[in-house]
Amino acid sequence: MTGEVINLRQARKRRDRKTRETKAEISRYEHGRSKGERVFAGAINLKAVRIHDAGRLEAEAGGAGSSAGSGHTPVPRKSDQESSDRGNVGDKEDGA
Repeated sequence: MTGEVINLRQARKRRDRKTRETKAEISRYEHGRSKGERVFAGAINLKAVRIHDAGRLEAEAGGAGSSAGSGHTPVPRKSDQESSDRGNVGDKEDGA
């Protein structure tokens, strides 16, 4: 009733080899493309980001399309607005 004996060193090597093969395949895909293919994929990604950003409920502070691809500014959450309305904690209005 004994199970199959497994050599852990060989099993680790098999696992690591498979991981390296997967990484190599991804790398071949990413770096094995021509410049035209990379530029085209970048344009498609930028278009997808613009379409996604166009569906936002609140417009960004910089205006629509003014900072295309230069980074995203998060839309302020309600908790952020409330904390800025409260003012600084150390400030007292009674002048003491």
